[in-house]
Amino acid sequence: AAREAFYLFQRGRVVPDTAHAGVAMTFGNAAIVVPDLRSERTRRQVMGTEGWRWLEQALAAASVSGKKHLVFVSSVPLATSHFSALDSILTGFPSFIARLLPQKLNPKQFADDIHDQWRVPAHRQEWLRLLRALLNVADKTDMKMTSLSGEVHLGARSTIRRGARVIHQFIASGIAHKPASPLVVWFCEWLSRGVQDIDRDIDIRMEYMDAANKRRYLRARNWLALELGAAGGIHAVWHAENAEPVTFSAADEQGAGL
Repeated sequence: AAREAFYLFQRGRVVPDTAHAGVAMTFGNAAIVVPDLRSERTRRQVMGTEGWRWLEQALAAASVSGKKHLVFVSSVPLATSHFSALDSILTGFPSFIARLLPQKLNPKQFADDIHDQWRVPAHRQEWLRLLRALLNVADKTDMKMTSLSGEVHLGARSTIRRGARVIHQFIASGIAHKPASPLVVWFCEWLSRGVQDIDRDIDIRMEYMDAANKRRYLRARNWLALELGAAGGIHAVWHAENAEPVTFSAADEQGAGL
């Protein structure tokens, strides 16, 4: 029923024979890869055999597309604060106690959102496999890499690095979502300090959105506009409610809108 509703309201067609709902396309100077991160998801995996087969084929096609930029779209960010330590605490919180608490004080309400993250122990090996797959494409093709995500109710930017290779991660919240509370934002800032060594040669860093005030998160309703230059440059603008836009550029020449 969920698949039928998805295809009807978001794809405008009947459910196809394939079990995978990913999309891969080229647009302007970019190859865009949007994997299906739901159809095969369980508590222990994000993608199954069919999903990984599709993704490897999509990345292989992007590698020979001749495009300068690869845009990878993930429903949850590839690089965020280190929330994984909360996963076992929230999922293991006694349900009989949670039922006695007011909704606002019930930590169980966040359990599924936290377990959805790439970094939790259940998904860690699959997450590393994905990061290596993207970085290997960059090594092979010299394509510039960008990951687009939402999910945290805040605007943010992070980088994933392996040697000289960089994946830029841009995060924008759902535009109707209320911003997180100041306490939650403070906690996110605290978790986001410094460089996080992920695995041998890979590390991630939450970058400043407001360097002057050392803030890594945009606490406002926001939406993201992205321009990709013909040679792989990036210009990103977070447009925010009741706040100044936040911009980031790593441009090597005049951008062409995506």
